[in-house]
Amino acid sequence: MEAYFVALTPDKEIYSKISQAKKQILEKFGDQKYLKDTPHSTLYVSLTEDLKEVEKRLENLTSQENAINTIIQNEFQEFPNDKLAGGGTSLGLKFNEESNAKVHTLQKKVVDALNDLRKGNIHPRYQNPELPGFMVESIEKYGFPFVHGNDGKPILLPHVSFCCFNPPENAEKFKEIYPIEKFAGQMQFTKLSLYKLYPDDKTELIRDFELR
Repeated sequence: MEAYFVALTPDKEIYSKISQAKKQILEKFGDQKYLKDTPHSTLYVSLTEDLKEVEKRLENLTSQENAINTIIQNEFQEFPNDKLAGGGTSLGLKFNEESNAKVHTLQKKVVDALNDLRKGNIHPRYQNPELPGFMVESIEKYGFPFVHGNDGKPILLPHVSFCCFNPPENAEKFKEIYPIEKFAGQMQFTKLSLYKLYPDDKTELIRDFELR
């Protein structure tokens, strides 16, 4: 089965700012996990035997969805000791609760549209016995640890990532170079993007779907 992921893509202004920051990270700290990924906010990672069917379903879905207006908070979203990234501190842009609610609503629609295509298969990166129980529940239901568990509450913490810094102290150095004030404020997610995911975590854009 082929691995893929679905993500929201930010507007051109924030996209450009994040891309520039990624170049600075590479220059000052060297290559980091996920650094070469294009700016995005992941909604779903899964498997399928038919990416064309994924495209068809996403096309039908996005034809009815509006762009998502968001507010970037005045603090970074941090994930210390990020086990799914192999350790280190993952750092990204954090949104307010109203923005997160909009993203959760769209995520549910995406997962509901695509979950059956994986036929119960789970991506190898999520076959991790060290993950918390609520993530395991989500993986069993949806093949992805950040949807929701038995209580029905969303797990995903929407964010746009820079990378996973390793050693972790480089995350603090980055925040000194790029204070959150450079990013905080209004942003819009204008596209839903479909990527192919390779075994080495390299990504390849398959198609963008414009939101209304």
